[in-house]
Order: sequence, then C-alpha cells, then structure tokens
Amino acid sequence: MDAVAATAMHGESPLYQSPDLGLHTRWEIVPLCAIGIFLGLLAPLYLRILRWTESLFAKLTLPVPAKLALGGAVVGVLAMFYPQVCGNGQGLVASLFHQNWDFYTVLLLLIVKLIATSATFGSGAVGGVFTPTLFIGSAIGVLYGQAVLYFAPQLRPDPIMYGLMGMGSFLAATTGAPLMAILMVFELTLSYAIVPFLMVACVLGYYCSSFFEHRFMYGESLERKGAAFFNSQLAEVDLVDLIKRDPLTLPQNATFAEIAQNFVQHQFQHIYIIDDDRRLLGAVSLHDVKAFLDRPELETVVIAADIMDENFPRISPLHSMADALKKFSETRSERLPVVDNLASQRLIGSISKTDIILHLAGEESRPKVQRAVSSDLEKAPS
Repeated sequence: MDAVAATAMHGESPLYQSPDLGLHTRWEIVPLCAIGIFLGLLAPLYLRILRWTESLFAKLTLPVPAKLALGGAVVGVLAMFYPQVCGNGQGLVASLFHQNWDFYTVLLLLIVKLIATSATFGSGAVGGVFTPTLFIGSAIGVLYGQAVLYFAPQLRPDPIMYGLMGMGSFLAATTGAPLMAILMVFELTLSYAIVPFLMVACVLGYYCSSFFEHRFMYGESLERKGAAFFNSQLAEVDLVDLIKRDPLTLPQNATFAEIAQNFVQHQFQHIYIIDDDRRLLGAVSLHDVKAFLDRPELETVVIAADIMDENFPRISPLHSMADALKKFSETRSERLPVVDNLASQRLIGSISKTDIILHLAGEESRPKVQRAVSSDLEKAPS
C-alpha cells in the first residue's frame, strides 16, 4: 500500500534510481551476503552506545531542561563545523545516494551523525532515531561498497547499491523487523533485481544481531512506555479498597481434625492461625497437610501451632499495590492476609490476586469495603 501511495503522489519513478542495481558477476553474491553479517554484528554496538549515553545523562544531577540544553549544545557545536548533522538525517540520506562523496567524507559524517544522534537520544530531546539509523546503516554500506571496489575492482560493485543493502540490513538488525526493512528499501528503488539479495542481507543482519542483543530499538521503548503505564495504574489503586473481611481462621490450639474439616468445607488453600486478640501467628497450607488427611491417628495429636508457617507473607494497608504484588511473588497462595500494621499483627482481612487483576482491568470484583476496613483500623491498638 505504501508503494501504491508513493507512486500516486510522486509518479512511477523510484525515489532512488540507478542503472547499476544488479550483479556484474556472480562472485559479487559473497560480499552482498557478507554485508548483512557485518552490519548485524555492528547493530548491537550501536544500540549499546545509545543506551550508554542515555544512562550517562540519567546520572547527571541536573534538571530536565538543563539536560536537554546540554544535548542541544553538543549538536550545536557539531553543526558549526558540519551543518549536515542538523535535522533527522533525511537530507543526509538523499545526499549520500545522489552525491559522489569520497570514503573519508562519508566516514567523517558517519561519526559526527552518530555523536549527534547519541547526544539527542541520551538527553531525551525530541528527534527520534529512525532516520538517523537509516543514514548510519546506508553510510556504513557505502563505505563497505567502496572498500569492496578498492580491494576487488574486478567485481565492479556499485557502492550506492551496497548503501541500500546496508540501510536495509542495519534497520532489520536494530529494530528486529527484517520484513519492514525489505519492503522499505524496495519502495525506495522499485527494483526487483535487488530484492533477493536484500532479503538475504536483512535476514542475516537480524539473526546475527539477535544472537548478541535481545532488546531491539523500538521494542525496548515500548516496553518502557508499557512499564510506565502499568506503574501509573498501580499508583492509582488503593489497597484498602480490595481487602475482604472475615478470612478463614483457626486458633493455634485447633486440632488436626478441625484443620482437615475446614479444608474440606472451604475451597481455600490456606487457613490463618490467630490468637485470642486476632494477632496473626502464621498459616497452615493445604499443600503441606493433604498427604496426611487420611491418617486418623493425627486428629488429636497434632495441633495448628505444630504445622503452621510462622513466616507466611503478610501485608498491611500501609503497603502499596506494588508491595502487594511483590509479596505474592514470594508465595504460591492465591490470597494474602492483611494485618492492621506489622507491629501489632492484628488480622483484619485478606486480599486476592484475582481482585487485583480485575481492578487493574477496570472491573470491580465486589463492592468496596474501605469504610469497614477503616473502622477496623481505628479500633486497632496503636
């Protein structure tokens, strides 16, 4: 669809047209395939440079505007000597494909653009990395093609063709999207002759990069945005709203027969053990006692205090929802006991994973009980 839209707007001629987009000899297949491996190995280094500059700026004890100004100052100083670094890199890509730059000019612009992109990305300034990534990949491809032309002139390679191959394979290696890279380069050239080699280079670049790097450029960005959205959701949830009162409890001197009877009558996996002041002493797990439920000789010999887990995880209404989720990760229980505070340990209710999930999904599993729990907290001894 993109190719159809581009053709309708700009005519049937491609954005880049060259008569040399084809093989002059079959031996040129070797360097064309090797460029995918080469750029696939360079892509993880590029991604780590971006992350390194981001962490470097994050360590600076400066306000956000000052960090943005620092990143802009780096780009500004570079632009005084190399104005080509300004912008997102689209003009550089066009100039690279339409001007006959020598090896050292391309290398210098590649280094300068990499520094400018890293400074912009690290400081958090608006600018993006997609088009700069296209230029970096195409510039490395042109340098690679010029090196092939120098060492193997009998192949008669076209460095611009290698620039397009480099653009596609580097994009595939950094974004983890080889199909997108193949289609994009094809739309630039509308050349079917380049597609078979482009497919090989992009796939090789992707797999070589994924061997060393599992966090691709946009996947990591989306992951950070998703984590931020999830954290904001957690911050808006009040733990008190999800507490259910009157959990299943037994005294510490309850017999094994009473414990077994309660497990049979209820579908809970844990029974909370309390004292006369409703102070939480521990929990008895169905998983730990189910192997002994058919042993009648234990009915009066074993009591709850003998088999309860005194270190069973618990939370208080003072904890955040993130704390509750962390506590759930420490146990296989569907529910956690809620105490008024960690000093008095007075049991006031329980909270379940299901209620948390339903609440985060925007559904209410039951009416809120904030007033009831608040009244319990007010009655709790300080």
